[in-house]
Amino acid sequence: LGANLLTYLLSLLDMQSLLQVSATCRNLYDSCKSNLVWVNLCKRAWGNSQTTALELHGKELGWERVVRELHTLSAVSWRSYKVAGSVFPARINFSTCSVGKTVILFGGEGAHALALNDTFFLNLDTDLPTWEQVNFPPEATLPPGRWGHTLRAFSDGRIILFGGCGNVGAINDIFILDTTKMPLIWQELKPL
Repeated sequence: LGANLLTYLLSLLDMQSLLQVSATCRNLYDSCKSNLVWVNLCKRAWGNSQTTALELHGKELGWERVVRELHTLSAVSWRSYKVAGSVFPARINFSTCSVGKTVILFGGEGAHALALNDTFFLNLDTDLPTWEQVNFPPEATLPPGRWGHTLRAFSDGRIILFGGCGNVGAINDIFILDTTKMPLIWQELKPL
């Protein structure tokens, strides 16, 4: 294959496939290092305007590194924290997400397969992060206890809780918690 055709064919691959191809032989490894291949991958994955916005970084760091750091965990590192407080009772199959530098934990499976419905916050932006259980107003409706559920954060500070399994079987509901409004209240989204 000619160099231009090979570059074109490589630029049609997704990142994982491109990395696998680059590991097969020295010639393909060198071909996969082409900035053009990685720029085309960016354009397909994120669009022309986003790729244009990343141009400075691509020229400075190389497009392969930009893609790897934005698309994989190679741009992050683990950090150990000393943490006070605790999440009690002990549990498995809980879900967490983060809003800014605060980790939110919901539910899980406690002793004897008990489905839990408590919420904990851990603010990592302090000298000694401390797990704190959220105390909701007495009149608040809390999501039923569950494990194996999904918990995701939106950029506006809202958290969505979906599904899972509880003491009565599968759960198919959705709750929203807006972490920017006080008092904190879980709100169920009802079907129309």
